[in-house]
Amino acid sequence: MGCDGACDARVKIGNTPVAGCGSSGRCGTSTCNKLNTYDWFPAEIFEDRRKAFPWVEVRFKNTRKDFFLNTVGFRLRQGEVVCVEGAPGFDVGVVSLTGPLVRLQMNKLNLDPEKMVEARKILRPARQSDVDRWQNIIRQETEFLKKAREIASELALDIKVSDVEAQGDGTKVIVYFFSEERIDFREMVKKLAHSLKMRVEMRQIGARQEAGLMGGLGSCGRELCCATWLRDFRTVTTSAVRYQFLSINSQKLAGQCGKLKCCLNYELDMYLEAFQEMPSYKTALHFEQGKAVAVKVDIFKRQITYESLWQPGHFFTLDEALILSVMEANKRGEKPAAPDVSAPSVVQRTLQNMEDSLDFVLESPAELNAEHSQSNQNSKKHRHGKKPKRKSNPNE
Repeated sequence: MGCDGACDARVKIGNTPVAGCGSSGRCGTSTCNKLNTYDWFPAEIFEDRRKAFPWVEVRFKNTRKDFFLNTVGFRLRQGEVVCVEGAPGFDVGVVSLTGPLVRLQMNKLNLDPEKMVEARKILRPARQSDVDRWQNIIRQETEFLKKAREIASELALDIKVSDVEAQGDGTKVIVYFFSEERIDFREMVKKLAHSLKMRVEMRQIGARQEAGLMGGLGSCGRELCCATWLRDFRTVTTSAVRYQFLSINSQKLAGQCGKLKCCLNYELDMYLEAFQEMPSYKTALHFEQGKAVAVKVDIFKRQITYESLWQPGHFFTLDEALILSVMEANKRGEKPAAPDVSAPSVVQRTLQNMEDSLDFVLESPAELNAEHSQSNQNSKKHRHGKKPKRKSNPNE
């Protein structure tokens, strides 16, 4: 879908035919399609259950998917090309799911089949004439995209035209654009519709939706989550970065969309749970020599690294059991002897060179947990403590 026919063996570069699967974008590989779903229900075993649920998930270009009602009772299978109701006319797509898995997907998206009154229907399996027209309109999308960008440039609109998608019957084209502000694009719609002789629909998308639409590889070496499986875009805050003790480096933490990576939220719940079981890092330890404050928590080794305020720039790491014993002694008014911090160890020298070891103050786990649970809404700004001054490092 939308691979511009590069997988079609009939396409040629000069006199050399392009090698490919010959499916013209209808293959099941992740290089052509996005948000693929593996149907792990064997068709032969669950044939009756497939008939019982009349909804079908249909995939279109890029990450656009929708659910359609199979009122006629066509025996459809994954990968089959179908004609569905459009607005107006009809559109052409590929069946991505049938049967009980469609119900699960609709529940995941909070869609109730019983309440979807204005449900669009599947018209018929696509004929050869429908497929030929569909493939022909797909090949013209590059020209449509160029024309849309030219008109936007002529009108000096502050938008970025990301992609276009033509309807299967060739009567409508959808223009996806990104903009930080509200844009009056009525003049652009008039000019583009007059130039293409088609109905034009403008859809504004966010930075993350644009990244999923365009696709690509992340810093992990895998395809982008937003292009392969992620459909629920939750807010990612800097609190998730601080709780995982990651280096506050915008170049490393930002994805291709320019926002904080969605994967920063994947392990956040585990960190929150581990922090609740660890001794409080906000509690300072009092020794005979003076006071020590926490600068780093290792939830995997269950250790906390402290800085000695009586000898600034020196650090020592304590296990969980020893930290609890020191806290109990402090509650009784006792001050045990501190570890020897006269000579910096390898761990201490590493901490001294960390750019972010002293550059932030953590929030409490309860505050971050409440913020994480409401990440689907607009997150409020949290108050942070003052950043401690950076200690001068004679080794720098």
